[in-house]
Parts: sequence; C-alpha cells; structure tokens
Amino acid sequence: MTPRVTGIGLATPPGGLDQAEALRLAEQCCAATAEEADRLRRLFEHSGVDRRQFVVAADSAPAPSVRGARNGRAAIHTDEPVVPFFPPRLHDDDLGPSTAQRLAVYNLWASRLAAQAADNALAQAGCDASRITHLLTVSCTGMQAPGVDIALIDELDLPRGVKRTNIGFMGCHAAINALRLAGDACRAQEDAAALVVCVELCSVHFQYRGDGDHLLANALFADGAAAAVVSNHASRPTWSPLALADFASVVAPDSRECMSWSIGDHGFEMRLSLDVPGRIRESTRPWMEQWLARRGLAIDDVGSWAVHPGGPRILDAFTAALDLPPAALRASREVLARFGNMSSPTVLFILDELLRREAPRPMVAIAFGPGLTIEAALVE
Repeated sequence: MTPRVTGIGLATPPGGLDQAEALRLAEQCCAATAEEADRLRRLFEHSGVDRRQFVVAADSAPAPSVRGARNGRAAIHTDEPVVPFFPPRLHDDDLGPSTAQRLAVYNLWASRLAAQAADNALAQAGCDASRITHLLTVSCTGMQAPGVDIALIDELDLPRGVKRTNIGFMGCHAAINALRLAGDACRAQEDAAALVVCVELCSVHFQYRGDGDHLLANALFADGAAAAVVSNHASRPTWSPLALADFASVVAPDSRECMSWSIGDHGFEMRLSLDVPGRIRESTRPWMEQWLARRGLAIDDVGSWAVHPGGPRILDAFTAALDLPPAALRASREVLARFGNMSSPTVLFILDELLRREAPRPMVAIAFGPGLTIEAALVE
C-alpha cells in the first residue's frame, strides 16, 4: 500500500497587512533611530513578501487598553498604531505584550483557522469526518490543553475515539513529519484515514527587539493553516492524489546555533544565523543525491519542487546547491510573496499551488527547521 494525499485545505485569517504597512508597524515598534529605520526598510524591501495575513490585524483581535507612557517613561513614538495589539514602542525597555497576552490571541484564533482548513481538506477529498481514524495536529506558535485537537473533534464531529498526535515546536518542517506519521498509520491499517492539520499564528510573536534575528522574523512570518487527508483509497478519481513514496531527514552537524525557537517573556523568539543559507548550500546536494538514488532517481528526474520559503536567500541557496533553473522554485516564491512564511502550513500551500498548475511529478517537498534539520518528502 502506498498512502496518498487525497485532499488539501487552506485557511488564512481575514485581516492582513501589505509589506509597506508591516514596515510601518516595525518602524513604530523596533526603530528608535533613523539608522535603524533605514536598516528595517532594506530588510523588508528584500524579503520577497508582498502581503501577509495576521490575526492581530483582524477587527476582533483584542487590543491593549494601555495608552500613553508606561512605567513613567516618555514614548518614543506617538503615531496611531498600525495594529492595535502592538502599540508603538514607548521606551527602550518596552518589549510589547506579554507571552500570556499573545497566547490568549493564539487560543482565540488557532482552532477556528484549523477547523476551516480541515473542513476544506475533507471536502476536497470527498471524505466524511466519520471516516477519520487518525488526527495529527501541528503547531509551534502556541499551546493549550485541551487544545486544537479536541476543538477539531468537536467542531468537525470527528470520531470521539480518533487516535490523536500533537506535533509541537518542530518549526517550519513539521508538516512533513506529520505526513510521514500519517503515511505510517495508513501502511499499518488498510482502512485508515489520517487528517493532518497545521496551524501557525506567527504574528502574535512579533518582536519589539531591534537585532537582526528578530527583525528578519518580523519581515517574513505570517499566519495560516493547512490540512491534508491521507489514506490508502481515493474517494474522488477526478482529483489526482499525491502518493507519499518516501521520506528523509538529516540533522546538519554542529548546527545547533544556526536556528532556534524559544519561549520568552514577550512572545516566542526566533534565532536565525546568517550562516543558514551557506549551510544549506553545502549540505543539501550530497544528501539529496544519496536519498534519491535509493529510489533510482537523480536530481534531474524530479519534476517539481515544493521548497519551504524560509526567505529569498534560503531559496537562492537551495537553487544554487542543486543547480536548478530559476523557474524551478517559482511556486515557493509566489507563495512567499502572497502569504509570507507561515511556518509549518507553508509546504502544503506550495503543494496545493503545484497541484493547481498540474505540475510534473515526482515532486520533492522540503523544509528546514531548528537544529539545523532538513525534512523531505518524495511524492508521486
């Protein structure tokens, strides 16, 4: 049996910012000097992002009631906030809302976006919710118990005995880990039907700090949800399912400091080393060649690439490492431009885009995460 993705569903929040508005938000919260503002503008202009959806930009997002000076200090910025949840920085020690305030927004939105994506995936697969035997939920931007998994059981009327797995804090490649586990479940149980649901609300962790790592995250990350139905049997022969042929994983040596994701007092904090694109350029090709060779394939045999857009430099590094033509990662760059980096759901957005284009197969989906780790899936 070869498990197949029989449906993909996507969801984004109703509120969003174009990159010019996002830059103004960053200027209000992160730039204390003209020099820092110039640095921000250069970073945002080269991000590859045109627009991003933010739950905190929606009308219903809770906004702090505190206005004016805090802690008795004068404000640096006095303009009206671009996003009420993130008011302009008031003093050098102002780091914005607390982690508890940020996670309250996550808890308000995560389940509803996850349910919307999951419902869309079930509809595309022609799969009734009662058939789902395994539920895999993915998120690294929030946590609550009972969480998204229980909310999905209630909202979608999934079986009360569905086998649940939560994949947390694995970062941008976690959708591939979830697809692998869903495939394993289907290989072990012929009548299995697994529902993978990824939801990330990166905007709630917007940072007021002005260092390079945090500014890069502010320029790239966005909110979204994506879901996939995986089973051994396709309900809709008119939709060409994606066969999950193989998976591969590697942890780059001596790379623990390249990328990290930790919980701070004012949100979750991303650390991205400038060395990440170089590491990808050095490590990817030999590992990719060895993995594909086990399937009797070479790099040139791959019809399409779904590469997680961690940023333009990462896409450039991957293209250079495999000596691919510029058009090979067009879908990744277009998803980045339209939606930003949504962390784990992004790879499913790219696969959905490739399917809509009837892109050639086999396809390789690949993403990078803390570690530095690389996860890949071969789909046919």
